[in-house]
Amino acid sequence: MKEVKEDMQDYKKEIVSDDSQNEKPTCSKFERVLERYIELINTQDRSLPVITNILLANAKTWSDRLSDFITKYKIDEKKEEDNMLFSLPLNKAAKFQKLLKEQSCSLDSLNLAVSNIVVAIVSLYDYFFSELVRLYYTLNPSVLDISKKQFSAEQVLCFDTIEDFRNSLIEKEIETILRDSHTDQIEWLEKKLEIPLTKGVSVYPEFVEITERRNLFVHANGRVSKQYLKECNRFNVKGIDEIKEECTLKCTPNYANKCYTVFFEIGVKLGIVMWHKLKPEEYEEMYAFIDPVCFNLIREKKYP
Repeated sequence: MKEVKEDMQDYKKEIVSDDSQNEKPTCSKFERVLERYIELINTQDRSLPVITNILLANAKTWSDRLSDFITKYKIDEKKEEDNMLFSLPLNKAAKFQKLLKEQSCSLDSLNLAVSNIVVAIVSLYDYFFSELVRLYYTLNPSVLDISKKQFSAEQVLCFDTIEDFRNSLIEKEIETILRDSHTDQIEWLEKKLEIPLTKGVSVYPEFVEITERRNLFVHANGRVSKQYLKECNRFNVKGIDEIKEECTLKCTPNYANKCYTVFFEIGVKLGIVMWHKLKPEEYEEMYAFIDPVCFNLIREKKYP
């Protein structure tokens, strides 16, 4: 155990050393924010098959055990409509209930784990969006409207510098913006940049559906609400007519993979558009950054 801890400490030292050597102190702030977002969302994507393969194998194990148990001990069976009914000896009832519970728990574990991945992807985007908002105010400090606000001397004097005071105001603005819906956040940014951000973006309805479903996972265990249906209808989400209020939405590995694809596209496009709008003089750096990103997607066969 001591050797393992020592190895981990050495590994951490190597990581720190490598990171310090690979830093780009002169690169654009937009590049740093985008690069970190891509790193994090790619890491989350790579964790999906690892987690699902383990949980799928566990679910299959319990399903096979239950099936073998029924085959071995069933007395008779008959079909009623779409259901197959069978009888078991009374002394096998407890064992059957245990296997049935384990199978159910294994399937719930898979659904919960994949749902959590979707929540994590949206959370990464939220962090990324907050960084973009911070960049916006940092590059345009004059747009921070404080003319209609009043501050006491105590509030101002508790900061060491005016810069610290301004940064505190920016953080409060970010907190306020992040409390709005994801669509309201995009609309806010459109007004600030004075450019359309969703026009021609075909995955935007899917983006809306995912963010609304994320809210259901976090606050209602996946149970469909009127708010979810209202927002999905407002943005013409495909297949929404088949979903009814109060039903419970599940989450499959394919759905989680779609979430990664959608949020990669929305996030990177958003960052690039802001970069081009706010720092047009950095266009050479911008293209030098985005070209390898696109090439890597092609190389990894992530064509969508």
